[in-house]
Amino acid sequence: MPLSAPDLSPISPLVRIVRRASRVGQLSLIYALTILRICDTTTSAHTLFYLCVPIRIILRHSTHPSKGDPMPEDIERLRQIKTAAEDDLLSRPGVTAVDVGYKFVNGRKTDEIVIRIHVAEKKDVPADQQLPSQIQGVKTDIIQNRFRPAGDRGYYNPILGGIDVGPLRAVDLQSIAGTLGAIVIDNSTQHRMLLSNYHVLCVNEGWNQWGDVGRRITQPSFGGILVATIERGILNKDVDAAVARLDNITRYACGVQDVGAITGTAAPELGMAVRKRGRTTGLTYGTINGLHATATITFDHGVGTIVFREQMQIDPDTTRNALFADQGDSGSTIVNDAGQVVGLLFSIDAESKGTGIATPIQRVLETMNVSMAIEGIGGYDLSSSADRAFALDYTGTGKSDHLVFYRPGKGIVFILKKDGPGGFTPVYQSHTGIGGFDLSVSNDHVFAFDYDGIGTANHLVLYRPGTGAVFIIKQDGTGNYHPIYQATPGGSGIGGYDLSDPADRAFPFDYAGTGKSDHLVFYRPGKGIVFILKKDGPGTFSPVYRATK
Repeated sequence: MPLSAPDLSPISPLVRIVRRASRVGQLSLIYALTILRICDTTTSAHTLFYLCVPIRIILRHSTHPSKGDPMPEDIERLRQIKTAAEDDLLSRPGVTAVDVGYKFVNGRKTDEIVIRIHVAEKKDVPADQQLPSQIQGVKTDIIQNRFRPAGDRGYYNPILGGIDVGPLRAVDLQSIAGTLGAIVIDNSTQHRMLLSNYHVLCVNEGWNQWGDVGRRITQPSFGGILVATIERGILNKDVDAAVARLDNITRYACGVQDVGAITGTAAPELGMAVRKRGRTTGLTYGTINGLHATATITFDHGVGTIVFREQMQIDPDTTRNALFADQGDSGSTIVNDAGQVVGLLFSIDAESKGTGIATPIQRVLETMNVSMAIEGIGGYDLSSSADRAFALDYTGTGKSDHLVFYRPGKGIVFILKKDGPGGFTPVYQSHTGIGGFDLSVSNDHVFAFDYDGIGTANHLVLYRPGTGAVFIIKQDGTGNYHPIYQATPGGSGIGGYDLSDPADRAFPFDYAGTGKSDHLVFYRPGKGIVFILKKDGPGTFSPVYRATK
């Protein structure tokens, strides 16, 4: 006779717990027995039988693992045996890793747990180099695996040395990736550029045949943001190098990721300890173990073979890293312990021993007609004796809490804000002037001015003595500047002062003693001429004081 369903309402919460646990297999033996004891005191035997069905299923699942599932104590025993043997195994030629895991037969995973020895290549070896088939009674499995770093394909803002870059164009249906070596300065134009290898940025002559697409560089290399345009590249017996001009909106820092600020350059020396940061192997350490090297390098993508001369060789510091460099690290700068760049990496050994080949940096810089950009502040390198600076109330809050750096004659101007203790970043940077004033003449001058007379020196006055040119510009709230007063070269100056003498100078002045520098003083040293100007209305000025002789 079929057994009728019992009344479970007195213990319905316990029923729900047991049924839920039976479905997910999370009920322990002790917990199950506790429920049974409670049920025994409150229910009939009929009800107990009903509950014990799922409980027996749970206990079977909890205490008897399925065939092939490794027991933790077995894995721990294998781990201890592996740990005792791994140093000896890893010292053998070709061994890349040792672990505990499933054995593979004909490419298919089995249920057997063994000590696995990974090798770069499976091949016949002499008897004295053969790997053991078992260790302390535990079987081994030989697996072919050559491990490589995953590589850093991250996006960086600002960009700097040691990160992933590549051309926008595909070459032979391949995406090309390499490493940005450092930020450099074009000696002719003073534009900031990124330095890497020809075979990274240009790849082959196609870069000069595809118009703008062939010249554009992205960061990161695949699916990245456009950051620069190739200006020139050279691949010959002396160098493998290319430079790309940074876009005006590209923020940069004069350093190398994980290495720090670049302090200059130095000549390589035998035995010199060095380091590099590449997009593949990251930060690695090595020693210069060869100079005046002649090396034959074969390049892909139709370039062919080139014999390089007067190069240097860097071996890995194997106490810190197995490889000094690997594929994708090309373009990295080689840096000594003083933060000085000594070389530009362009090749690694074909046998993956981690040795790198680099060109002495001075030859690279001279060949490419660039200089190393060294750290200044907020990406402004202060590398020219013509550089000038002053404080600015950029946001119009009455606080001069931003810094303006500019290089007259070169069009370079940066406005920096503090972004933390000791840190500054640009809120504005340009190599073509600001607000329509091109800063192209070495005698150009700039200062902050309280144009509105409200205690906020958030306008800029730019003038060119000897030409009559003067601009007053304001920020429009989006980070851009435009003129609210302008007299272009050949103009009549401002407020009756003609700015016709190259010796003319100017500065802001609190004429009324109100704490607001809302007047302008223009003067001509050696001539006795001085004007003090006030604003009469939008874009108009008149003198409140004038001495003409």
